[in-house]
Amino acid sequence: MNTLNHKYLIKSVGIGKDKIFVELYPTKIVSIPLTYTKKLSQATIKELENYRIIGGGIGIHFEDIDEDISVDGIVKDFLENYEEIIITLSTQIISKIDNYAIIHNYSRDEVIKNALKEKYEF
Repeated sequence: MNTLNHKYLIKSVGIGKDKIFVELYPTKIVSIPLTYTKKLSQATIKELENYRIIGGGIGIHFEDIDEDISVDGIVKDFLENYEEIIITLSTQIISKIDNYAIIHNYSRDEVIKNALKEKYEF
């Protein structure tokens, strides 16, 4: 499949206890609830961790449960109707955010959103 027709591509995937965190290229992180599909909601963490990014970033295939999620579906279901806030952060700050997220079992996206909520009360 040709990846040139896609605005976003999947760069990396993280598995949380009730969400999947998908880093899209360029510069988006999306959290997908495991309730997104029946197979995801019934899968164990171990089963979810056995995935691969397919088609050069156009999808995720979960081997153990034979489930695919496309970047087009992620964009349609989780990005199309959201207002964007563009924030530029140095790699040093991102590294600190990532370390905090690991220690406290959060995603990078959750840390940033929580910090913005506390400061700006959206």
